[in-house]
Amino acid sequence: MSPHRLPGWTLPNGHVVRSQAEMAIDAVLEAHHIDHRHWAIDFQVDVSPASVRLFIPALVLDGVRDRDRTVLIQPVNALAAGGGLNRMRAFRQRYAGGYCLVAVTRLAWERRVPPECYDRLFVLEDLRPLGDYLGKLSATPV
Repeated sequence: MSPHRLPGWTLPNGHVVRSQAEMAIDAVLEAHHIDHRHWAIDFQVDVSPASVRLFIPALVLDGVRDRDRTVLIQPVNALAAGGGLNRMRAFRQRYAGGYCLVAVTRLAWERRVPPECYDRLFVLEDLRPLGDYLGKLSATPV
């Protein structure tokens, strides 16, 4: 069962995605032969003292790690409150030791995504640096 109201669409490789950004990231992962899962794990995060929310990263990478941490990739498709940045920030505050959170956003928004929301940031309009980063990780023994 999908954690989302709208299930997205299925790519030719059988993966279900929910945004154009997620589709582009999936293509990079496929090109680098990196096993991954979409919307596979969830975390309870405290976004405020009185509010606990669910954070479900878009992609979980299997078989590659960044400094012994599981790599998660999250497209940033909105900057408005409730668009996910508060959940990303809360996630990193609580789980940074075990997970590397990679954010992908539009070039126009790159400087507006707070650094405390991600470990690494890449722009959607040029995903070659993301591919380079993933290539280095997949070349590193796990």
